[in-house]
Amino acid sequence: MSFESGIPDLLRRFVATPHTFSTGMGGDAIRLETNDLIILDTFRSQFHHFPHSYTWKLIRDDVTSTDDVSTVFVSGSLVTVLFGIETCVVVDRDCRRVFGFLASDVDASEFLNRLSPILAESAVATDRSAR
Repeated sequence: MSFESGIPDLLRRFVATPHTFSTGMGGDAIRLETNDLIILDTFRSQFHHFPHSYTWKLIRDDVTSTDDVSTVFVSGSLVTVLFGIETCVVVDRDCRRVFGFLASDVDASEFLNRLSPILAESAVATDRSAR
């Protein structure tokens, strides 16, 4: 068996995310890494709608979406949001990280607008449990 052509990265763990945005310091910081300039520009204009002190990694995928139904799963400190089947975001409230994949035809602004209230609610739930 030869691996000369490389092992496929089915989980997209090694996708380069060369575009970054950072603001704030300490507990007020927000950082985004992405492979898509449109996501970067949209996030930059909307970051004030999201809980601070989170690190984001959003990857624009090459698949197209087939569904527009939103589903939210909560398990302890993890919140998983599915927009259809191809767009998925996982929020780890304990580690304060957001990791997600956006289908190629998903509008970044609409996606962030739909995600904002979910994350805001998640941040309130985290604050309540910390008391």
